[in-house]
Amino acid sequence: ITGEYGSLPYEDLQLGLTAALKRYSYIDETRAVAFPYDSNRKKTGGKPTVHRSFSEHDAGGFTPYENPHAYKKFNPINHIVNWSQPMSIIHGELDYRVPDIQGIGAFIALQRRGIPSRML
Repeated sequence: ITGEYGSLPYEDLQLGLTAALKRYSYIDETRAVAFPYDSNRKKTGGKPTVHRSFSEHDAGGFTPYENPHAYKKFNPINHIVNWSQPMSIIHGELDYRVPDIQGIGAFIALQRRGIPSRML
């Protein structure tokens, strides 16, 4: 997973959801969502439409200046063009792990693209 925070963990999420859908008939695929927090948002936020059930995207032991390629590759901002599903952004200034401007920025991007979205 180290260095692949936007790909391998996301693939795990997809495989897990696919397995759960096969095993549990009461799960409605059209209503399933991912509720990430903190850095786990990177696992889904950059690719919300790859698996239609996900509506939302961890750095692996390096900083942006040590491995700028990985940060650029998996930065959700670089994948906004692929966003199309409605999203709900839940964020607050008391979440000290992620600046509130990041949630606001994602919401503004959704609104500008005309994607149904709400921010709480």
